[in-house]
Amino acid sequence: MNNISVAVDFSTCTPSIVDHALTLAKAIDSKIHLVHVVGANVDTKGRFRLGTEEEFPEAKDELRQLVNYLHDAGVEADSAVVEGSPALSIVHEAEHADSDFILMGTHGHSLVGGALMGSASQGVLRQSSIPVYFVPVKD
Repeated sequence: MNNISVAVDFSTCTPSIVDHALTLAKAIDSKIHLVHVVGANVDTKGRFRLGTEEEFPEAKDELRQLVNYLHDAGVEADSAVVEGSPALSIVHEAEHADSDFILMGTHGHSLVGGALMGSASQGVLRQSSIPVYFVPVKD
């Protein structure tokens, strides 16, 4: 079975991205690993600290709803909330999940190699050794 890491940001584009992942997962018998990145926590002295499970209840609830949607559609799925820079966190989580590829949306904010991509998309593409697939999205 393949593993697909799917980056979600809970924007209005998230349902479209999840539906693309669902269609693909069904076609190639894959499990979906949803990833949501939150900004890194820094204490008052500027030191990085990891968040706790209780710190991101809204994100965890939204991910739980998406996982339930995927389960109801017949696809195995799980999720993770990770902290840090979006690009690096998405790549690390995909590696940790042993994903065969990463699927994410791109809003198209800047021109790179003839394609419009946002900064997180550019960063994932640059840093990942795992294949990356983009879903063009419009707000």
